Amino acid sequence: MLNKVDRIIKKIRVYGTVQGVGFRPFVYNLAIKYNLFGYVNNDNIGVNIEVSGKNNDISSFLEELKNNPPPL
Repeated sequence: MLNKVDRIIKKIRVYGTVQGVGFRPFVYNLAIKYNLFGYVNNDNIGVNIEVSGKNNDISSFLEELKNNPPPL
């Protein structure tokens, strides 16, 4: 368990084609891979993501999210 000092929270907004490509399940599985907690939802503009965890885990999550998104 992380104590409050070890944990950070990041809010991420993703724009573009995210409907119908399995983006939310992709984000969920990626968060599990990096031991992160939070939520993911979408609206008519894009996807909202909030993750909480260790800084290096969030950095790895963001790197993979940016460089290896699900295929269209």
